[in-house]
Amino acid sequence: MRRVPSTLVCTAIALALGLTAASADAQQARRGPARRRGQPAASVEGGLAPTLEELPVIAARLRSANADEVREAITLLTILDDDDTIAPLSELLRSGQNDAITDAALEALQRLAMPQAIDVLTEFTHHRRAGARRRAYAAIAAIRNDRRVPSLLEQGLRDSERSIREECAESLGRIGARGSLEMLFRTFARGVLGAGEAIGRL
Repeated sequence: MRRVPSTLVCTAIALALGLTAASADAQQARRGPARRRGQPAASVEGGLAPTLEELPVIAARLRSANADEVREAITLLTILDDDDTIAPLSELLRSGQNDAITDAALEALQRLAMPQAIDVLTEFTHHRRAGARRRAYAAIAAIRNDRRVPSLLEQGLRDSERSIREECAESLGRIGARGSLEMLFRTFARGVLGAGEAIGRL
């Protein structure tokens, strides 16, 4: 068998390597620039995760007639996780929204768990709909180190909806509200079993 000259072999290998590199470069160009380690993958209209500088733009979307845009804006405000997000969410709630948007905003306030939201949450503990009241109380219970929280949850022990009374009682136990023991004993005597669990915690 005739041997192939080594120079031809080297040339073939070099050409193959060059084609492979060119193909990889072309694929990377189609994908766009590589994301640096630790760089957020989430995007807002093709950009990176939202920043506080974008807050006015995101807050403006809360006034959109498109419900999907409003829900997306609520999610983005939750991601920002900043005190300044409470005001636009409060304004949204007070503007009178449908049930789905109202619930989404209340759940966002629960995740944010900031005392600046207590005023609007207190308003929604009187909402006509039990689902909204339940979410408002849950958001209040999520707030830590605020002296108003136990007394607000105590109000929930008198709610007309049994499940809300149960959840408020359990929340008082979870947050360690020893000052509410007397109220919990009276509530337990009225048949709210969650109050018994709370007493056991305290």
